[in-house]
Amino acid sequence: PSPPTGTIGDIGLGSLGQHLTSLLVNQSNITQLNLYSLNQDKLNSFILDLKSANPNQIIHQQKCLEKVFTHSDIVILTFRISNPTQASSTSNIRFQKLFDHVQALWPITRAIRATQYQGRVLVVTNPVDPLSWSTYYLSNLNNSLKPDWTGLSSSQVIGVGLGLDHRRLQTLTNQPLEVIGEHGDNLLLAQYQNPSTLKPYSNQTLLSQVLSYSDKIRQHLPRTITGPAHETISLITHLLKSKTTSIRASSLNQQGVFLGNILTYHSGILGPSLIKSSSLQKLEEPVVLLHKQFQQKIIQNIKKGAKLRRK
Repeated sequence: PSPPTGTIGDIGLGSLGQHLTSLLVNQSNITQLNLYSLNQDKLNSFILDLKSANPNQIIHQQKCLEKVFTHSDIVILTFRISNPTQASSTSNIRFQKLFDHVQALWPITRAIRATQYQGRVLVVTNPVDPLSWSTYYLSNLNNSLKPDWTGLSSSQVIGVGLGLDHRRLQTLTNQPLEVIGEHGDNLLLAQYQNPSTLKPYSNQTLLSQVLSYSDKIRQHLPRTITGPAHETISLITHLLKSKTTSIRASSLNQQGVFLGNILTYHSGILGPSLIKSSSLQKLEEPVVLLHKQFQQKIIQNIKKGAKLRRK
């Protein structure tokens, strides 16, 4: 994809989507906002409120998904199913709505295909890593569920989560540490073996504090909003720059799964910027296997959804 020019789309009008767009509306590098929600009445009222924050910003209420992709260089997925019908029995709160969110992705990926979208998709909806893979994979399925690879390239899809995990880590320690892997319970701590290589860092207490950070917020709030919104703004700012920059985000790795890594971005090109030591790769192997299993379950779920749609 070509470097974006500042036209941003957002799909979803929950608390996170509203907070994120309220930040975007006053960003000097944003030239246009294209907003979509299934609840068009609510969206209309929200846009009236949003325009009063910056009357000079161009804001469009889009009534179909295709328009969002046609007029946006970057599209952010912040949608969230409030009442899941396929809730997973897992203690990992990010994964409880996986299959409902996968089904919600299907019409979005139809719009991506219909418009032959050439921009980038930022996946903020949880679980970030499986949904990033789902966005990429489903966009390459035709309506008969056959892969034809005419949808998104893997470099067009970025999962937003690792940068937030790193910010949370920074609130807990001033050591020069990194986090890699899943935005979820299988996150890994890492340290620099040398300036270009990461190796494992063992501190279970610190890792547990990072992993429980979101849960502590949710003890007295319905969900995390401020951190994810500001991390998304930061990522968009990096993507709009023409110079080489490093980002912490999820992308498709050589094993065929989306997991968080430290990436280099320049002129539309995205790639890993650091080497993982063999011991760190070994630690990540079970996580890769787990996400391969998720992929198979997602494919089965999509086939099940297709049968229901045909009835």
